[in-house]
Amino acid sequence: MGDRTPATGGRGSGAARYQTPARRAGNDGGNADGTVAVRAPLRATNVPVQYPMLTETNYSLWAVKMKIIMRPLGVWSAVEGDAEYDEQKDEGAFAAISQSVPDSVMMAIAECDTAREAWEAIRRMRVGEDRVKKARVKQLKRQLDRMEMDDGESVTVFAQKLTTLVAEIRSLGETIKDESVIEILFGAVPSRFADIVNTIEQWGDLTTMPVSEAVGRLAAFEDNNRRRDRGGNHEQLMLVTRALEQLMKGKKPSYSAGSSGSGKKRRWQRQWPW
Repeated sequence: MGDRTPATGGRGSGAARYQTPARRAGNDGGNADGTVAVRAPLRATNVPVQYPMLTETNYSLWAVKMKIIMRPLGVWSAVEGDAEYDEQKDEGAFAAISQSVPDSVMMAIAECDTAREAWEAIRRMRVGEDRVKKARVKQLKRQLDRMEMDDGESVTVFAQKLTTLVAEIRSLGETIKDESVIEILFGAVPSRFADIVNTIEQWGDLTTMPVSEAVGRLAAFEDNNRRRDRGGNHEQLMLVTRALEQLMKGKKPSYSAGSSGSGKKRRWQRQWPW
């Protein structure tokens, strides 16, 4: 039988090897041997992704977690819809959403053409139409307006409740600036924080101050007072000292001003941005 080796020569003679259409077109997405490697979306870290599961009551938290996860995956822009349509990102975002919803929701969004459509469908299912959303925002704002820090409550615990409520309002599309949140915080703390609040307002710039900084200053003030008051009630000692000084000067004692012994809250008239 005749030799069936192609005229171009065998593998050892420098014969041309088969290349995929993608490589022939100049795409460098394949390997040297002609195979194509499908790359997963790049992530900022090597932390394994664990998608949160959507339930009937956790949409706000679920949406925040999904946003945090999908950003480093490079597919969040497909949900936002601001950038030019990218099929690979859209498919990646849709795949991420499918991993984080129950089967009943998956069947409801299966016919959506894009990840953005699927995201909006989930939002409507869990949040409701615009009319319902606005009613929910108003309800949450009323809760925000009524918030007060209890005398036995720490600044950190109260601030966590406050910021959680603010985050839920923001997740519904309502804009609340950090400056407004700080003003709400200052109006809700007890009057024993009056001195530090006045100092922050006088010397700080609330328009650029993050909420975390305001909370940190109040917490530091609270901690200092707690350590200082372990030996007794500091405010009462200050009043007694002031009265003795006035008596020594031949004046009647004056118990004026700013004592928080009654434990009443320091409530201000709030100027809401909405």
